[in-house]
Amino acid sequence: MEEPGAESQYEGEGILNNPRPNRVSPGGQIYSDVGIWDKLTSGWWYVSQYGWFVLLGVIIILYLWNKYKSTYYQWKRKREEWQEEQNFDGVKAERYQDAMMRAREKMQHSLDEQTAIHQTEVEEQQEKERMRKLNK
Repeated sequence: MEEPGAESQYEGEGILNNPRPNRVSPGGQIYSDVGIWDKLTSGWWYVSQYGWFVLLGVIIILYLWNKYKSTYYQWKRKREEWQEEQNFDGVKAERYQDAMMRAREKMQHSLDEQTAIHQTEVEEQQEKERMRKLNK
């Protein structure tokens, strides 16, 4: 039993009259003793009371998403392109193109050398074949 004049740790008339007692801290903060089961049942209560509205809202959102999805992606792509244009650096692009050109020239030079080597090998093979036919 509580002493007369002592503060109760619960707000309200008493534990028996209040099915969900709230604790009050010495600083005046109110703490609710709502457990996980009470939160789940209140969630089910919300769905049972407003379920049709929730379902209708989900259907409307899905319809609008399907209708405007392509428009959203086009807007997003245009925004990204605009951002790339804003971040464009001409000097950097020119250096990149010069490096690419040098790499292509180097590759072409290598291919030309390989072609020349292969051509001489083919000519030597043809010369050997011609000499073999002449010697028969």
